[in-house]
Amino acid sequence: MMSKSILKYVLIVCCGLFTACSTTHQLSINTIEPASVDLSNSIKRIGIINSSIASERAEYKDRLDQILSSEDKELARQGTDAAINGLFQELAKDNRFENITLLQNVPEVMKGISPIPDQASWVTIESLCREHDVDAIFSLAFYDTDTKISLKKTKMEQRDLMRDYVEVKAHEITLETLIENGWRIYDPQHKEVIDEFTFNDQITSSAKGISPIRALRAITDRRDSVLHKSMNTGSAYGSRLQPSKQVIYRDYYINGSENLVQADILAQQEDYEGATKLWKQDITHSSAKIKARACYNIAVYQEYKGELDKAVEWASKSYEHAKNKSTQHYIKALEHRIAQQLLLAQQMAYSDILRP
Repeated sequence: MMSKSILKYVLIVCCGLFTACSTTHQLSINTIEPASVDLSNSIKRIGIINSSIASERAEYKDRLDQILSSEDKELARQGTDAAINGLFQELAKDNRFENITLLQNVPEVMKGISPIPDQASWVTIESLCREHDVDAIFSLAFYDTDTKISLKKTKMEQRDLMRDYVEVKAHEITLETLIENGWRIYDPQHKEVIDEFTFNDQITSSAKGISPIRALRAITDRRDSVLHKSMNTGSAYGSRLQPSKQVIYRDYYINGSENLVQADILAQQEDYEGATKLWKQDITHSSAKIKARACYNIAVYQEYKGELDKAVEWASKSYEHAKNKSTQHYIKALEHRIAQQLLLAQQMAYSDILRP
């Protein structure tokens, strides 16, 4: 039987071999990405509506199911309010908008998960916008909670008549509540649904009681959790209109030549200028593969600095030396980021959220 000391030695050796066999390391790059939803600058006044329709149940399995369904119905009502409030608060942070209004009388054509509006529906939407003097409508298209119940027999401690704790038979109930909501943005000027997005989230609650209904009554945190998550989804949807901070990861090559190995040591110490000097020594290497790797690494560092045009130049040189598909994909990724810069600049002009 292998001793613990020998096993530990083997594991260390294996880890060392695995690291040695690795051809790349990753560099994390902090970026700011354009908003997922790009609104026209002409949209200054926003109307928000709740066009969701509460679901109805005709039959119940038992008394427990009936009580829970009634609770879910009330949770859905409160949850829609929380979601819309979250959206309202998020949009209020955006200095593009002059006014944000909660609209009450929702036209029938906009209720529920309706299909994309036809010409007649757009006439109704335009009329609603004129009536309330808004340029676009944000709609909570649907909101629903669906709860699955699981019961099991267990035991719990309870005080008896002498106020001593005794173990008694009990039931443990677990509720898995799925929260689902969907959003739309209507632009009446261009007769366009600018965006559609759906959120799904779930919370799990459990408690014990001497009966299933007592166990259900012992769950006290479900309502607050549902409302908190609902408000967060509204806020998250509003955030889709804002540029966002992201972290992307790029691989760079760490072996194949002595310079690549030593450059990785410097890169791990965040001495990227020193690493770049070593990479540049390999751009005239006799091996096309090494030249390609050196150029690729320099491209990654240029992207890290925010010099996207230079990154494309170096990545293209890498591809000239070795027709690598991953390099081709990297070039396309860089070109996409460059194309997004103009849009980002326009969005950042009005965004206060990401400023220090």
